[in-house]
Amino acid sequence: MPSSGHDKSAASARDPDQDLLLGQVEAMYRSLANPPTAGLKGSSFDKARSRAQIQHASSKALGVARSLWGRNWAFLVPAERAAVLEVVLRAYCGSRRKPAAFDWAQLNYVSVLDKIGGQNSFYEADLDWHGPAETQKDDAPWLEVRKHVGAIVDACACARPDALNRVRHWKTTFLDEGGITRLKLRRLVIAEREAVASEVELILEHVHKHLSTSTSSAIDTFLPSADAVFARAHRATESDSNRFNVLRGFIDDLVNLYSATSKHADAVAQLSATRDLLKRRTHVQQDDGVVDMRTAEASFAKLEVPQQVAAVEQGRNVVFEVCLQHREAGQLPAVEPLINKLLEPLHDPRAVTPLKRWRLCIDNLSAVVRLYEAVYKEHEHVAKSLSNELAILDTYQAAELFVDLPEDRQVAAVERCRSMVHVLSSVPGPLPTVDDVVANFLHVLPHPGADPVYRDASPTRNPYFPSARIER
Repeated sequence: MPSSGHDKSAASARDPDQDLLLGQVEAMYRSLANPPTAGLKGSSFDKARSRAQIQHASSKALGVARSLWGRNWAFLVPAERAAVLEVVLRAYCGSRRKPAAFDWAQLNYVSVLDKIGGQNSFYEADLDWHGPAETQKDDAPWLEVRKHVGAIVDACACARPDALNRVRHWKTTFLDEGGITRLKLRRLVIAEREAVASEVELILEHVHKHLSTSTSSAIDTFLPSADAVFARAHRATESDSNRFNVLRGFIDDLVNLYSATSKHADAVAQLSATRDLLKRRTHVQQDDGVVDMRTAEASFAKLEVPQQVAAVEQGRNVVFEVCLQHREAGQLPAVEPLINKLLEPLHDPRAVTPLKRWRLCIDNLSAVVRLYEAVYKEHEHVAKSLSNELAILDTYQAAELFVDLPEDRQVAAVERCRSMVHVLSSVPGPLPTVDDVVANFLHVLPHPGADPVYRDASPTRNPYFPSARIER
C-alpha cells in the first residue's frame, strides 16, 4: 500500500463515477465535513467554542482522507472497499447524536485502514518479517496465480497469435498495482488466497477449452478483471454468519441515526424491536448435531450465496441513501419501508414474521378506530376508548408480548383483527355501540399491564365478531 503522502506515484487518479463504492465513500466524507452543532449547550461563548472545536477536529481528520481514498482506491480489494464505506456510514450515523463527543480521528486515512485491516499490513516492507519458510508458504497462492497467468498467455501465443496483444494487455492490468498483487493476497486469510489461485486456474481451463473456437473479441469474455476474481474468492470463503452480522449492523446504524433527535422515538422503538428479533435464538439440526444459533441467521444461511451477497449490498445502499437524504434534506424517511427493504432479500425469515404479524394487527385495529372516528359525534365514548387502547397496543413492549405467543395464536390474532374490520365495514346502518366491540378490541392482542388470564382470553362471542376459523 502506498504511503499517505501526496506523491503521484501512489496511484493514478480515479473518477468516482467509475466506482460506485468510491463515489459513495467520497459523498459521505463530504457529508461528514459539516457536523451538526445545533444541540450544543451552554452560553453563547461556550457554544461558539464547542462549534469551533468540532469543526477543527472534523476537518483535521477528513481533510486529507477523502483525497487519499481516491488516489489509493485501486490498492484495496473489493471487500476492503465495502468495509471502508461501512465504517464511514457507521461514523456518520454515530456522529449525528453527540458530535462534540465523537472521536473524529477515527476517520482519518490510517485509522480506517487499521479498522478494516486488523493485523494485516498495507505496506510491502512488512511482508517478509516471518522468515523464509513462512514467507514461502504465505506466497504459494501468489506464485500459483503468476504461473496460471503465464500459462494463459502461452496458450494464446500458440493457438491464437491474432489475440496475443489483447491477452498481454490483460496480463499487465491483471497483475499491476491495481490488480492481483502479492501484498493484496497476503492481507487475505489463507483460504481466500487459495480461492483466488483456484479462480485463476479456472480461467486457464476455460481458455484451453474455448480459445481455438472463439473470435478475437470474444476472448475478452474469458478474461475477468482482478476485482471480479477477488470478489468471487471472497464470496466463496466468507461465512454466512459474517454476512448476516454485516446486515444486522445496518440496523444498528439506523438506530443510531434515528436516535439523534427525540422526535423519532417511535421509529427507534420499531428498529430496536427488529434488531432484538434478529438476535433471538433457536436450536437448528445440522450434520454434526443440534446447534444453538440465531433464528434469522438460520433462515439467512438457507439462502444461496448470491442472495446473501445481494442482501448485504442492498442493506448497505439503503443506509447510504438514508444518510444522504438526512444530510441533504435534513429529514429521515418513514422507518417501516426501510425495514422491509433491508429484510426483503431474506424472503421473510421466521425471525421477523412475528413482528410483521403484529404490525398487520395494529394496522387493522387502526382501521377500526378510524371507522368510529368518522362518526365521532355518535360514538365519542367508543372512539376514545379504542384510541386509548390502541396507543397501549402499538408499543415496543406490546410487540415483545405478541412475539412470545405461539405461532397459531399470532395467526389467529391477525385473522380476528381482519375479521373485525370486515364485519364493521359491512354492518348496515349505524355502527354497533355494544360493549362487545370494546371487549373484542381489548382481547385481540396481549398488552403491557394485563394479567396472563386477561391476555390469553378469547374474544367474547357475539353477533358482530364470530370467532375466526383458521385453516390448519
